[in-house]
Amino acid sequence: ADAPDGVSAQYFSACDSTNVQARLIAESSIDRTDTWIVAGEQSAGRGRRGREWSSNRGNFFGSKLWFPKKSVNFSMLPYQVALAIRETLVKLGAANDAVKCKWPNDILINEKKASGVLIEASSGIGDKPDYVVIGIGINLVHFPENAQFPATSLMRETGIAADINTVFQILSSELNGLLNVGDNEAIIQAWENESWGLGQIRQVNLIDERFEARLLSLGPDGGLLVRKLPEGQELTIYAGDIFENYPDDERQS
Repeated sequence: ADAPDGVSAQYFSACDSTNVQARLIAESSIDRTDTWIVAGEQSAGRGRRGREWSSNRGNFFGSKLWFPKKSVNFSMLPYQVALAIRETLVKLGAANDAVKCKWPNDILINEKKASGVLIEASSGIGDKPDYVVIGIGINLVHFPENAQFPATSLMRETGIAADINTVFQILSSELNGLLNVGDNEAIIQAWENESWGLGQIRQVNLIDERFEARLLSLGPDGGLLVRKLPEGQELTIYAGDIFENYPDDERQS
């Protein structure tokens, strides 16, 4: 696979997980060149919170091994990555208004999950890690039928058969550009403009609690500000899952 902008790339026909491979390279290499690891399929793909990530051949599985030159704003990183994936799907031919960003870092086509992200960082000093691994899975052809949140693929929603190398070219370029955006306000605004569910009532599932809430905005620290229903208090959530709920016009906050 070719990578733009002086970034190297390694392609595996199959591997356990591109994030694992990226970390192995980071820990064993003295070369500090940003590197993409792309796999045809994975035997041990992972999603957030250790969930299994279905990894059938034909989908995109890639991880960017990133050696940041300056401190990393981890609160904004998931949104920069999500916006890069969103732009990639639109450039591949998905309708602009069909592709949305779902908190914290999923990308939907027609309200169904088409992509997920797993970001892992080495322990470094504060916000200056030794390296960051940005793992991205995009459902180009296959998608799990029984996912917790309804899933889909680019092919299912658009009929477009995307070539892995084309996906990689677009995605690596988009991500490179977005990682260089230092303006938090611009990132927040861009993400909110393309977000799924802001202003609407959704079910919020936290580790120890679930409730209905109106999703309000993205905070400067990356948390999601919500108004809990029915009592109306506002709180910021940092880890959890959001699900579709009642149509907005049936409920009043």
